[in-house]
Amino acid sequence: MSEPVADPVLTTPLPPRAPRTPGAYLQWLSGQVGDAGVSPLMILLAVSGLERFGFEAIGLLTPNIRDSFHISNATAVATVSLAAILPALLSPLAGYLSDRLNRVRFAQFGAACVAIVSVGLGLVPWYWAFAVLAVGQGLGLLINTPTHASLITDYYPPAALGTTFTAYLFAGAAATLLASPISGGLAQVVGWRATFLLLAIPAGLGAVLIGRLREPARGASLGLNVGHVERASFAEGFRRVKAVRSLRRTWWAAAFFGGGAVAFRPLSNIFFKDVYHYGAAARGGVAAIFGIGGLVGIVGGGRVVHDRLRRGQPDLLPVINGLAVVVFGAGVLLMGLMPFSLASAAMLFFVGVGASAFLPAYNTMIGLVTAPRLRGQAFSYSLLWVALGAVVVGGTIGGISNHHQRAAAYVLGVLIMLAGVVELTARQFVGRDIDEARKVQTAADVEGLLAVRGLEAAYAGNVQVLFGVDLDVREGEIVALLGTNGAGKSTFLRAVSGLIDPIGGAVFYNGRDVTHADSVTKAQLGIALVPGDRGVFPGLTVADNLRVAAWMFRKDSAEMHAATERVLDFFPVLRARRDTPAGNLSGGEQQMVVLAQALMGKPRLLLIDELTLGLAPVVVEQLLETVRRLAEAGTTVVLVEQSVNMALMLAERAVFMEKGEIRFAGKTAELLERPDVLRAVFLEGAQQAMGVSTGDGDEVAVDAGRRASSAARGNGSSARPVVLEVRELSKRFGGVTANDAVSLTLHEGEILGLMGPNGAGKTTLFDLISGF
Repeated sequence: MSEPVADPVLTTPLPPRAPRTPGAYLQWLSGQVGDAGVSPLMILLAVSGLERFGFEAIGLLTPNIRDSFHISNATAVATVSLAAILPALLSPLAGYLSDRLNRVRFAQFGAACVAIVSVGLGLVPWYWAFAVLAVGQGLGLLINTPTHASLITDYYPPAALGTTFTAYLFAGAAATLLASPISGGLAQVVGWRATFLLLAIPAGLGAVLIGRLREPARGASLGLNVGHVERASFAEGFRRVKAVRSLRRTWWAAAFFGGGAVAFRPLSNIFFKDVYHYGAAARGGVAAIFGIGGLVGIVGGGRVVHDRLRRGQPDLLPVINGLAVVVFGAGVLLMGLMPFSLASAAMLFFVGVGASAFLPAYNTMIGLVTAPRLRGQAFSYSLLWVALGAVVVGGTIGGISNHHQRAAAYVLGVLIMLAGVVELTARQFVGRDIDEARKVQTAADVEGLLAVRGLEAAYAGNVQVLFGVDLDVREGEIVALLGTNGAGKSTFLRAVSGLIDPIGGAVFYNGRDVTHADSVTKAQLGIALVPGDRGVFPGLTVADNLRVAAWMFRKDSAEMHAATERVLDFFPVLRARRDTPAGNLSGGEQQMVVLAQALMGKPRLLLIDELTLGLAPVVVEQLLETVRRLAEAGTTVVLVEQSVNMALMLAERAVFMEKGEIRFAGKTAELLERPDVLRAVFLEGAQQAMGVSTGDGDEVAVDAGRRASSAARGNGSSARPVVLEVRELSKRFGGVTANDAVSLTLHEGEILGLMGPNGAGKTTLFDLISGF
């Protein structure tokens, strides 16, 4: 069974308000975190804090490093920015590995990288080597960003996520607060190189500490163990994460955020050194103001998140994110505007508040809308967008700061505030995303081969065709999907088979979430689609068409031969014509080729779109018999049809669709007892055109003049010359009667309509009249 999405707001009782005093808070926390206890949280927050010492030192000591290597401000800012940007470009890969590997060992590797790189930073004699190692340190920290968050969400129950993330992030902010004055003080005494050597010690200690943890089961905090679930590919994981609309909007905000936030740390140190001539120790004190603001921001942001969740308002999480980021940007802007140093330094308090207050809300939002197996990737993609924004802005800001440090602060502040404004708009999607999470849960609980919940699909991004379609199909069942043209039947098959990506809902196949899997993946899992048109390659022979369809085992000639022989046993006529170009076959034979192509991969679920459309009755009977044999052999079939007769002949259960929604679902025999459904689906348009009551008390108004004119034409038609007369015309194909004593008369100027389901004999009658 695939993993459901965590939905703490909707499925878990919320905890009471947290105590305010530190001692009482820690005691309360130990009672809130569940069976795992506080030890994993304490170790993770300690490791996170210890790793930050070296990273913070690079930003703080940028002016000293610049002077030592004799480089420009632009080069220094670009280096520090790249140390964050380049690893972040690899964040999706880090998140993907976090979702597949042992996370404890992966995090330990990241901590060890930070320690080793810190030693190298203190020893290298060349600036290019220093820059490479700075990027390596960023890579080590990048590994732990999604990995720690994923571990926390599996160690602790959903109701405690807001609290545990607040504690974890508070430790990081506290480390930032301590790292700056410690790094600045050490550099003032022993120099910047020795400082990096000393800071390698706490990073190495972190690598030892994290090795004491045990890997929790994926989804353990939800009472699940999804470790056995087949893991999604990298591309499928991206599509599944991208389907969360609130996250997509957050990515746009992250691009603006990265454009300003990544360059802020080195710029702030350059700003205070060049504008106010602060030394390393003084800059450490200024950074401490930022750190204090960060502590206040995390505690305040965490309390707001906790309170909003208690009140059942998860849709306000993006609002908390956005407002905090706006405060961040406003603080940077005011830092540049202040005319004297103390006022500029004071603004860093508000910068720190905003830069940290959004983190509890963001991490909690990820836990609400993301599945356990995808959390690492969900956390990492925002980092990628942060990096892309920084790539665009970083070099420009560095150039501006060479001569106009205040102007650079203005630009960064505006960009960060724009990020906050964009994030505010994500509120409209959070409620829907939580509902989508519930659809995944309900689909995962179904034991049938195919479970569809709330499926929505659209073309061109805004032309929605399916609206909340639910359907369960048991293994070995034949289900007929009925409805008029435009009802959404074919779109439903395309969404299930992976030809189009749904915009909402959930599709589970054999217990696996395949909602956003592509068509290749679904075909390999055993889902095959027979398209509505005769999708053969007309210039290829029948044998070559089948060989193309055997792409899944194209390197296994024995399996390809066995599959070909197996499908030709279903269609003896194709065996006799295997060397004939498919374009020379009759319509029925071409449809046999299409069905044979779908069967080459031995599908477990066969989706058939309009199998009998436009075919002679004798061919229809042959194809229907083939479908019956497939079902008897265990293949599950979903068959799109417009003909109720075909549904009654073949399917055990029928589903009526109209305008992208299901109007009826039940046994096919029950259709005969529901004339209201048949009239509504097939005859409503004709009833309205004729001014006949639609059955709900409303009568369609028709222009009186048009009705009178139509009646006049009808009354006078019998006096006109007869241009076509058919008397008792009959036609048989083998033992199947297509037309049985058909008679009709057509007068000059008259329009005669022939109505009937597929297989009624309409096309055959035209063929007989025209001599075809």
